[in-house]
Amino acid sequence: MKTRRIALLIVLGILVILIAINVFKNQGTTLSTRDAQLTLSDTASIHQILIRRTNDTLRLLRKSNQTWVFSNQRTVNPAYIKFCFRIFGQIKISSVLPKNQWQAIRDSIVQKGVEVVLYNNQQEVLQNIYYFPDKQNQKTYALKKSAEEPFLVELPGYEGNFSGIFYLPQTHWYQPLIIHYLPSQVREVSVEHTDNPKKSFTLRLTGKQIPVLLDYEDKPCPYSKEAVKAYLTFLRNISVDRYLDNSHLYDSLLHTHPIYRISIIDQADSLNQLLFYRIQQRDEIDRNFCYVLISNGLVGILPYYQLDPVARPIDFFTTFENK
Repeated sequence: MKTRRIALLIVLGILVILIAINVFKNQGTTLSTRDAQLTLSDTASIHQILIRRTNDTLRLLRKSNQTWVFSNQRTVNPAYIKFCFRIFGQIKISSVLPKNQWQAIRDSIVQKGVEVVLYNNQQEVLQNIYYFPDKQNQKTYALKKSAEEPFLVELPGYEGNFSGIFYLPQTHWYQPLIIHYLPSQVREVSVEHTDNPKKSFTLRLTGKQIPVLLDYEDKPCPYSKEAVKAYLTFLRNISVDRYLDNSHLYDSLLHTHPIYRISIIDQADSLNQLLFYRIQQRDEIDRNFCYVLISNGLVGILPYYQLDPVARPIDFFTTFENK
């Protein structure tokens, strides 16, 4: 009996020693209250987002109408903002890391990761976190600014590298919609067919008055009411595939002949003027895509299937019933 008790005490002693060694070895891997606060409960208080990357910095600002713009006033893709807010409010820690790995992981995160700083409307810092996607091991790390402990994190319900959004080029963040109006928002649409002016038209919609269709000589023309209703539905969700940040291309296109000039004036007297150009590839013209110059200096690449409904000729309205 005494021998069994001694053996039991020896086993318990060994277990205590092993536990102590393990605790000492991984000291600090329990969640530090401060270091583990990676989410922001009140995302509505965010008024500015600063994204510092290796080669540049993105500064996103929230306007009074709740839209987001860059410091150059170009509109941010709202889908990207929505996804960012999901990250800010929902990421969670999937695993803690042994303390003996903290320093090496912190160094990698700070050197190769992206720093995201969130500010409120008083320019106070709400959150400051580094994100780093380890693509080789399919992991994502997060580290609070000046924190000791980094963490492996995940975004519930999302498969893949969610932090990759912070690495996208700035042009990918621009709002892709170039024409997006409800029928009630439009006051005037003018479409100029530069290769064949007789196809050009201006459609004026002045409140409760009867719409007016003008030809290229500004003469009123009869039209189909159904055609006008149909056309106004085309002025929604016209998006570029991507933007090119190329000032030389923009300037050179301005001195060439566009295929269409489209101007849209809304009920608030805001003018949206767009110029469309063929894409010349060596000795051939691209039949699927065209360039579009945005008034803020951007060059977009737009598929023709998006443009064709808006760039209708005038006979769409005058011969609609025969189509």
